[in-house]
Amino acid sequence: IPQTTQKSKGILSGEERGAESTAVNTNPAIHTPEEQAVIDEYQAAVDDSILSFINKWEKLQNPDYKRKIRMQIGEVTERAVQDVRRLTGIDVTGFEHSISGGALEHIENRHGKDGKADRSMTDRNDLARIGYVLAHYDNVELLNRTSNEHRGADGKQAELIQFRKKVNGTYYVVEAVPDSKAKQMRVVSAYMAKENGIADQVLNMPQSGPQLTPKAPVDAHDSVSSHSIPQTTQKSKGILSGEERG
Repeated sequence: IPQTTQKSKGILSGEERGAESTAVNTNPAIHTPEEQAVIDEYQAAVDDSILSFINKWEKLQNPDYKRKIRMQIGEVTERAVQDVRRLTGIDVTGFEHSISGGALEHIENRHGKDGKADRSMTDRNDLARIGYVLAHYDNVELLNRTSNEHRGADGKQAELIQFRKKVNGTYYVVEAVPDSKAKQMRVVSAYMAKENGIADQVLNMPQSGPQLTPKAPVDAHDSVSSHSIPQTTQKSKGILSGEERG
C-alpha cells in the first residue's frame, strides 16, 4: 500500500490517469460546466490504496479475518468535525474514516454486480472514490438508526450519519460514529442513486450484515454545510486487522 501525499495515494489528474471507469454519466454535453467540473474531479479521484485493499480482501480465505480487516481512508476534515459535533455531540477531532471487510461485504451484497438493493457499486473505481466524497461532501445528516456492531467506550450503540455528494446523481456514504479510543468513523455502507437516496433502503440490512437499531426521532438533523471545501492532508494508510486497531 503506497504511503501518503495525493500522488502516491493515487488521486491523480485526468491526464495522468486517463479516463477511469465509473457508473456516473461523464458526457459533458448533458451537464453544465459547473457539474462537469465536479464530475471530472470525481472521476480523477480513484484511490489506488483502496483498490489494493479490495483486491486483498477478495482473496482472503479466513471468513473472520476477512470481515475484521480494516484500512484507514483518511483524516476527518475540520468541516466534518464541526458537522459531526453539531449532529451527535461527539468530538471527532483527530479521528479517521475507515472501512472494514464487513462493510465491503455488505456493499457488495447490497449494491454490487448482483446487489439485492441495486448495482450502483458494481464498478470498484466508484467505491475507491469514497475518500473524495467524505472530504468534499455536500450534505450530512443524522440517521434515525444506531449500530449494534459499532459501540462507544461506554457500550452505547454508535450513532449513524450519512454523507451525500451530488455527482450526476448522488453518492451516499453511511458511517458509524463510535466515541471510543480507536478514534475512527467507520463506513457501514456506500451506494449511488439517481434521485434522493432513502436511508431505510440502505439500512434495511439482512441478518448477515451490520445490524442497526431504530431510535427515537431526533430534531431537524439535516445539515447543509456552508463551509468552503478545505484542502486536506491525509495520514498514511494501512491495512490493519480488527485486533490491531481495536
